[in-house]
Amino acid sequence: MSSHSTRQRRPAEAQSPAGSAVTLRYHDLTRHSYDSVRERPHTLDWENQPSTSKRYLDLGRQPLPPEMLPGLPPTWELLRRLSSPASLPARSACGLAELAALCYLGYGTTARKAYPGFVSTLRAAPSAGALYPCELYVCLRGVTDLADGVYHYAQADHSLTCLRQGDFLPYLRAASGDAPSLDGADIVLAISTIWWRSSWKYRDRAYRYCLNDTGHLAGNLLLAGRALGYRTAVVYDFLDADVNDLLGLDAGREATLALVACSTGGPSGALPASLPPLAAIRPAHRPLSAQEVAYPTITEAHSATCFSGAAALQEVRGRGRGNEPLPSPYLPAGDLPSFLLPDPAAARSAQPLSETIALRRSSRRFARRPISVEVLSKVLAAAVVAYPSDQAAAVLPDVAVIVNDVTGLPPGGYRYDAAGRRLVQTQVGALRQKVAYLSLEQRLCSDAAASIFFLADLQRGAALGGERSYRRTYIDAGLRGELIYLAGRALGLGCSGIGAFYDDEAASFWDLEPGSRVIYELVVGPETADQGTGGG
Repeated sequence: MSSHSTRQRRPAEAQSPAGSAVTLRYHDLTRHSYDSVRERPHTLDWENQPSTSKRYLDLGRQPLPPEMLPGLPPTWELLRRLSSPASLPARSACGLAELAALCYLGYGTTARKAYPGFVSTLRAAPSAGALYPCELYVCLRGVTDLADGVYHYAQADHSLTCLRQGDFLPYLRAASGDAPSLDGADIVLAISTIWWRSSWKYRDRAYRYCLNDTGHLAGNLLLAGRALGYRTAVVYDFLDADVNDLLGLDAGREATLALVACSTGGPSGALPASLPPLAAIRPAHRPLSAQEVAYPTITEAHSATCFSGAAALQEVRGRGRGNEPLPSPYLPAGDLPSFLLPDPAAARSAQPLSETIALRRSSRRFARRPISVEVLSKVLAAAVVAYPSDQAAAVLPDVAVIVNDVTGLPPGGYRYDAAGRRLVQTQVGALRQKVAYLSLEQRLCSDAAASIFFLADLQRGAALGGERSYRRTYIDAGLRGELIYLAGRALGLGCSGIGAFYDDEAASFWDLEPGSRVIYELVVGPETADQGTGGG
């Protein structure tokens, strides 16, 4: 490991209920309020800004083909088919061009912006503050013209670095407790995050954004793999230390958060009774910055979500199978108006996924122009689509919407009933100023046509699924947020993810039950021609 200095940052100062789960304490410690964002000012140390690209020092790089494969399916068609893995025929083994497309569509460099003294790169997946804490690793076998092994994807020059040579997919199957999602997979993509890249700017709250960013990348990989003909699935539960060791990670600074499996269709066969011990690796790489700051609140929360051993993994899996899905806290309709939404499949975008991802940006400015109720219906449908994963019972997030300017819907606050495809109005009247205030007084939220909020009962989730549920919930929200990004872009809309809001006031606005929280917000609408700077 490259040498660098690290110093400790004291935990955030806040109050949290005694005896609550570690992740719930973390969540409450990192709440934003009108006072907290003013009492804890933070000046960015630009001289110490972390690099957003991981570069190994002593290992060679395998360039990947730069050409994008033609003829990929339309984005909306992929979204529609995401929950139907059985609809795909078995495909042949992967070639280098397909692997290159998978990595690029997941996390490749899609644009560069030149500024005085530096060049900023934008990637296929969005990131809070364009800090890109995620890294992408690939465990594969049977790829034409590439040795079986474990690789790191370097987006800076679209190349692979081999970390281990050989077939290590059985180790991932074993680490996941032989999850069915990994059976038949010839490519498994591991998504890690490096805490310091995000905490340099966002301090203790960065863990939330790292989890969301993991979901963004996982969403891209799900659709990209599907576009290339694979059966794809997200694996949330695995033995953390085993996967981190396989990738050679320094778990104090970087940790694996999710796996995405790509299967060609055939079964892998039974796992051997035992696997040879892994040789320890710790490849040296370039330091992120001159000095890293460690945030104990982040490492404590993440450690709580990690499985201590195979028994803990199986216990959580068994507990999930034995419980009903979390109840949805939709408000009873009563006398509130309900608005049926049109079938989102009635009109489909023909834009191919490769074009959608290449055009995707985080919007910085919205034009105050309306969108149609049909367009909003399609975006909301993308937000709650089912997707293959290792979770026994898929639990959809609760979705709420503040409508600023949607033709056919009065302005106000709404709860989304996904099963009934309807919006139930809970607040009446113009809320542009209110949504901007709730979102840390960001003007783009008042200018957007609509703001979509993901809500989750974190307390009940922890009771049913343990500390790991916090991690799953935030990654899932990021994944669904990326589907909103892509659906919106395919429909010609701008989108921006909002992870910073006044937590308690947002929960109060939506009249949430104790234990429930607002966990992510995305704003959508027509963009202005001038987007200014940024755009992760």
